[in-house]
Amino acid sequence: MSHNSTVTLPQEISVEEAARILGISSRSVTNYLTSRQLDGVKVGKKWFVKSSSVLAIRPPGTPLHEIKLPLLEEPRNKPQVEKQPEKRWRPLKEKPPQRELQKLSSFLRIHSAYLFILGIAGELENKTLFDFVKGELESVAGDIGAGYYSFGPMKLRLYTRARLKMGRLVSIVLLNNELMGPQFSTLCMDAANAIAALCKRIEKPRATPPKKREILTHDPAQSIQPTAN
Repeated sequence: MSHNSTVTLPQEISVEEAARILGISSRSVTNYLTSRQLDGVKVGKKWFVKSSSVLAIRPPGTPLHEIKLPLLEEPRNKPQVEKQPEKRWRPLKEKPPQRELQKLSSFLRIHSAYLFILGIAGELENKTLFDFVKGELESVAGDIGAGYYSFGPMKLRLYTRARLKMGRLVSIVLLNNELMGPQFSTLCMDAANAIAALCKRIEKPRATPPKKREILTHDPAQSIQPTAN
């Protein structure tokens, strides 16, 4: 299809007419106008294309397949967008395990008592007592560890169970103080005190009930006796 040379175009044509003559879409014509590769005038939101710039690309009588469209350039009036500096994300510093363990002073004290009982295992003649104490320390440590990774009422429930177990263990150790030695008794009492402080710290303070306001059941004015004249 060739462009008819006998047709006289007006000085300005619409975007749709320019797209039909050039064999491209209206969007492409608008892009050429924005990049100033086609001459035109914008009135409000509507473009009008200079017919001379369209005929410069496709002269009259030129077949559609012989048109050489210019490469689309970036719009000249497009505001330059400043490049934002790239944010450099700093990796989170991993907390050393020792710092995390310091938050659980009760666990550290249980660990000290556990290492001590393992150290005197060969000196104890009562193996039943040794197995009981060792098992209780392991159970208390398990409750403390589970409570550390729990939330809400379950956290307090696990810590409370560990406190009860440790209190019972302290009583048994004190009764067998001659067999296990005063140092082990001190370690167990320190662990029990640390667990009790932990439970006390996470317990929510009980709110005092609001005082009930006294409700008047009679009108004070009615209780005033009239005086005799």
